[in-house]
Amino acid sequence: MKSPSSTAVAAVAGVCVGLFVGINIGGLFAIGACVGCETRRRRKILTTKVRADRAALYKRHHNGVWPEVESALAASGVETLSIWSDQADKTRLYMYIEEADDAGERGPGSAYRRSEERVQQWEECMETAFHDGWAGCDEIYSLKVWPTPISPQPLPRTMRHVTSRNLTGAALLRTGVWLPARPRIFQLDASVLRLARR
Repeated sequence: MKSPSSTAVAAVAGVCVGLFVGINIGGLFAIGACVGCETRRRRKILTTKVRADRAALYKRHHNGVWPEVESALAASGVETLSIWSDQADKTRLYMYIEEADDAGERGPGSAYRRSEERVQQWEECMETAFHDGWAGCDEIYSLKVWPTPISPQPLPRTMRHVTSRNLTGAALLRTGVWLPARPRIFQLDASVLRLARR
């Protein structure tokens, strides 16, 4: 039997090292791109007080926001917008907005308000019939938790007593969480499956 030449071994080793380095560098770029997306987003909280006799009607209006308003908000850079009411005072409202860093203004006279006649009607109605406009809030504290690459998953009910010795490439934590050690296809033989079903 002929042994492989040192050139062939070096070539295979070079390809393996190149793949390993490429995958790791690509992962770093992907993480950097994700972090970059997050830093380009602005968040705001605004508050207002809706007229007490109009609170229920205000909620009903927002169950069916006009499509032109939603489209114009998206076009102005809004990525997320939600309105919350205070549990203790149903007339106190809070608006949470996430917007692109280059998002435009949405106040009176803005391009957002001039974009569609229905947008102008909606905003004028909200600010005259329901409240006197929104005021900004100051952020005091913020926490952003980045997700881990592999999230723990609860074990299926039939596999809780199976140990990591029975599963190739898996670690069974004491808390009953199954965390794959590596991306791998798990092959369970019939005896392990019988144990799992008991």
